[in-house]
Amino acid sequence: SAIQKYEDDIYSETAKVGTLNSVDDNIEQCHKAIAAFEAFRNYCYKKSKGGQIYFDDMWEHCHNSKNHCFSYIQSTKDYLNELTENYDAYKVRFEKESQLDKILLDIISNDNGISQHKLYPLIPEVPQASIRKAVDELVKAGKVIKEKKGSSYTLWLAEGEAN
Repeated sequence: SAIQKYEDDIYSETAKVGTLNSVDDNIEQCHKAIAAFEAFRNYCYKKSKGGQIYFDDMWEHCHNSKNHCFSYIQSTKDYLNELTENYDAYKVRFEKESQLDKILLDIISNDNGISQHKLYPLIPEVPQASIRKAVDELVKAGKVIKEKKGSSYTLWLAEGEAN
């Protein structure tokens, strides 16, 4: 049905928000998600009073255990606002994140045996969770060795991983 197609478009476009590798791509994706939402709103509002009530109940006045009334698209609009207001910082963040493996291997290579917590201030533009995830992926790929030491981890390049 037409309703299903519109709803699938909204779900599909909003699911991609925040998953892309550049600030510009994420801004564009926010616009696509908002456009899908507004296209369905326009469709419902033009259909009938019942269409308007359906859209408002299902999409404009959502609720869950944390929030008793919110618009489904509001978090996308908030993210778009965050990206545009802090464009330069996000541009740097996304660029660093796209090169994070290389940056981490360079740091570890230059300071073999570095504590993981010392990485965070060296790459302040990237969230600590992203750094932790990248380190874990490098360990899983066999490029880095990670050993618990006190409340942190010590990191070394794996044998044969000259950088």
